[in-house]
Amino acid sequence: MGLTMKFGAVAALAAGVILSGCSTISDIFGPSTQTIAVSTPPTSGATCTLSSKSGTWHVTTPGTAEVAGEDDVQIRCSKRGWQDASTSISVDFDIWSLGDSYPDKVEVPMTPAQTSTVPDFGPSSAPAAPYNPGLSGG
Repeated sequence: MGLTMKFGAVAALAAGVILSGCSTISDIFGPSTQTIAVSTPPTSGATCTLSSKSGTWHVTTPGTAEVAGEDDVQIRCSKRGWQDASTSISVDFDIWSLGDSYPDKVEVPMTPAQTSTVPDFGPSSAPAAPYNPGLSGG
């Protein structure tokens, strides 16, 4: 068997393994990282935590996170004055890379929190009491 035939046989075998669905590029070379853009419409500035079996990543929206692995990713976002929101993303087979891929971007819609009848101004932003000269005591 000549060198050309050996090379052709090896190339055909490798192509058969990859294209058979038994293996993907990431199965052969290991998982790579992927950038995922996260947004929280209709607001921004939310803190989001992305977590999977492969690790945990943090992002402030709108922003991106470099995520590694091939497991489902849980995303939980929070922001003061808004209800917490969450979603999850799964990997899909990507024909161009012959491997698994997360979506390039994900939206985690947020809803304004229900406010009480008494607004919470916090300690540093409480409105000043009106001046009443009849209460001056002196």
